[in-house]
Amino acid sequence: MIKNITSENAKSPFEDINQIPSAIKLAARLRELVVFIGAGVSALHKPPLWDGFANAMVDQLGVLKNLSFIEVEQLKAIPDPRRKASIAIDLAGDAKKY
Repeated sequence: MIKNITSENAKSPFEDINQIPSAIKLAARLRELVVFIGAGVSALHKPPLWDGFANAMVDQLGVLKNLSFIEVEQLKAIPDPRRKASIAIDLAGDAKKY
């Protein structure tokens, strides 16, 4: 038997959706509204973590021949994904100059 774990008294997270402040509605109408969405939204789609993203970028730059095999392997050994991505972009940009 499947047990319903939700309570009839539980509040839906969408109950207050119509409670949008008038200032936000006005900004939207004037096309001046900027929406910032946190990490929780992207987590629902299970994107790669920063290290996975940086490694995928390095791999792609290698496939496109913007980085040599040895550069790809050395970059993947860098533990900090921001540093890894920054160096990869710099190296790939330098490769285009020659």
